[in-house]
Amino acid sequence: MGYRAAYTYSADGYRLIEWSMTHFDNALGFFSRDTAPYQWGTTQINKAMALRFFAFPDFRKDRQSYFKQALVEIEKALTVFDETHTPVDFQMAKDLRQTLLAEIDKLD
Repeated sequence: MGYRAAYTYSADGYRLIEWSMTHFDNALGFFSRDTAPYQWGTTQINKAMALRFFAFPDFRKDRQSYFKQALVEIEKALTVFDETHTPVDFQMAKDLRQTLLAEIDKLD
């Protein structure tokens, strides 16, 4: 495991992701789907990735709930991204959705 991965899965890394989640929620209070759709959508993707991160430790009993919450955020992002206008963000959200669905499937 590289330094970055080791740091991320440390106590400091978890605090950093928790801090990020707080700021994603703050950003979503500022950016709305109607007034800043791109920023709103990218923040939804970032929040989904952070939620996915929280699902990985094996000691968590509620892993599936984190994956499902992340999936909700991705579905929101996909309401503003499309293949024509935002192809990179659209593909990233689609790929993350597929990954989350596979991870949920493994837990069932």
